[in-house]
Amino acid sequence: MLLANEQIELQDLARDFALKEIKPRALDFESQLNFDQALLNALWELGSFNLTINEEFGGLSMGFVDLAIVLHEIAYACMAVGQVVASSVIALFALNLLGNHNQKKYFNSNIEGKLLGYDLNLTKYLNYHNLPVKLEARLVNDKFMVNGQIDFLTNASQAQWFIVPVKLDSQIQIVVIDNLPENIKITKSFNTFGKKIHQVSSVEITNLSISKINILGEMVPKTYQEFLTRTNLIQAINFNAGLSRATDEAVLYASQRSTFGKLIKDHQGVTFMLADMAKEVNIANSLILNCASLIDCFKEDFLFSLNTLNFILQNGENLALNAVQILGGYGYCKEYKVEKILRDIKTSILELPDKGEISEIVGKEYCQNNLIK
Repeated sequence: MLLANEQIELQDLARDFALKEIKPRALDFESQLNFDQALLNALWELGSFNLTINEEFGGLSMGFVDLAIVLHEIAYACMAVGQVVASSVIALFALNLLGNHNQKKYFNSNIEGKLLGYDLNLTKYLNYHNLPVKLEARLVNDKFMVNGQIDFLTNASQAQWFIVPVKLDSQIQIVVIDNLPENIKITKSFNTFGKKIHQVSSVEITNLSISKINILGEMVPKTYQEFLTRTNLIQAINFNAGLSRATDEAVLYASQRSTFGKLIKDHQGVTFMLADMAKEVNIANSLILNCASLIDCFKEDFLFSLNTLNFILQNGENLALNAVQILGGYGYCKEYKVEKILRDIKTSILELPDKGEISEIVGKEYCQNNLIK
């Protein structure tokens, strides 16, 4: 799809910011645990977090195509930073889909300049009632006392608020919890192969008191599908941005280095490989923009978002490996960016729904809706 002039200007703005503020520091984020507050404030000013939130609640009331444009440029510069931002955006989706007017007003007015996180199982499991919930909440003197464990919590050490499922009166409810050190203890941080800035951890929660305003409610099937449609889009954007960067790095190397008397890109086998990589990235970009456009037109399609994510997952790791192969032995050296991109791709897969589960759900839904003739 063609971008409007305003969207091209937004793309230029986001690209300029990412190339100046994020890309030169990408290697620093491998060992840096805490997110730089100045960078976080700049990302908020860019609109990376609240582009699609209604102006009434402090957002910019822009579209999902606009969000896709901005998040692509951030993740292209550094997938780890892209995932930190994506975790906050996904948490905000849940808040603004489930929250009532007062909750949206309260939380959105207090989040600017901060990070959010969420229970990764909310997006890894594609059936709400199958969520493995280990948190329980009970009412004690007009407050809710939360106790239990979360296996995979994003932005665990640095977010101010988390969106998590809890069991309340035998039902799974989505709640907002505060990151209070005296009540939340990190028990294990998972090895993210250099993406320390994007920390996923197991945590134990003990006697954490929350108010009624923190209870967002239960996700009915329709709302959960709306939530997953948006999160599938965000995950696809981040993943494909890394693949786009890997392809560009391979093209740059093949255009500069020679072997057997000619540029690497001029060898037929490499030319075909680069063509296939570019084809897959361009198809994925089109799918992502179409998925975002459907949401903007209030015609969001859960199956289309699943297919978009599945297409990128099915081809992604091989594409990153092909980029490494084009660089030969240099592809495994830190001096060349494809080494980091391959690691980021591999660890990103672990945070996404299982490819087999996606294919099974899509197949069953198509058959149930008589879309296969």
